[in-house]
Amino acid sequence: MTDADWYRVKNAAQVPSPSLLVYPDRVEENVRRAVEIAGGPERLWPHVKTHKMEGVLAIQRRHGIETFKVATIAEAELTAQTGAREVLLAYPLVGPSVARFVALTWLYPDTKFLALADSADAIRKLSEAV
Repeated sequence: MTDADWYRVKNAAQVPSPSLLVYPDRVEENVRRAVEIAGGPERLWPHVKTHKMEGVLAIQRRHGIETFKVATIAEAELTAQTGAREVLLAYPLVGPSVARFVALTWLYPDTKFLALADSADAIRKLSEAV
């Protein structure tokens, strides 16, 4: 097998289909390069919705990335579970998501949670819930 065949699965006959294939060495190199291009990990807020994987978060954190964007409460919780310093929910909170979001702030006190709002009413409801 040549370097050009790095993506080929050696035991493809034993891998159920469909399957998600992750190449950790490629992820590691891509994260390293992203940090280099950005000029440091503090300049990055990777979006967890692109992978939704604890293993990828671990790689990002190993490279010094401590701030993340998420699209759902579940992604916010996964990210906080890894010990991330800051988590930005990049989607307005509505309905029961407000209480779930506030609960995360209590459950993970070492993580700073931020949320976007699209109206004064949304800000008021979040403020009341907190």
